[in-house]
Amino acid sequence: MFDIQNYASFIAAVLVFQLVPGPGTLAILNATARNGIGAGLAAVGGTLLGDLVYMIGAVLGLAALLHAYPLAFGALQWCGIGYLCWIGLRLLRTPDAGVDGAPAALVGVGNAAARQLASLPAATACEKGQA
Repeated sequence: MFDIQNYASFIAAVLVFQLVPGPGTLAILNATARNGIGAGLAAVGGTLLGDLVYMIGAVLGLAALLHAYPLAFGALQWCGIGYLCWIGLRLLRTPDAGVDGAPAALVGVGNAAARQLASLPAATACEKGQA
């Protein structure tokens, strides 16, 4: 097992990493600024749901499984690439009818459940959450 050689440096590094905002924080700020506190709280729920996905994966030993089966890890990476391409194509096809020059697909989503699902990819794709 690895030991922490310099505990103060470790704590300082953890604090710095926690203070740097990630995509989840930006998704929450975006939803709150554009659609109000209710949308921001829904985005918080989506971000927490993404964190729950990571916790369940850790409990089930998903990292060890993907390490043992590199083909499954590669397939998961290609699924992520496909998802990002799908998002990009959807944004390119959306007419630019948004607020302040933002594409309409980024402006706001109707109900709270849809807002939660909109912020879920930001939480699950964030490399900060994978640490």
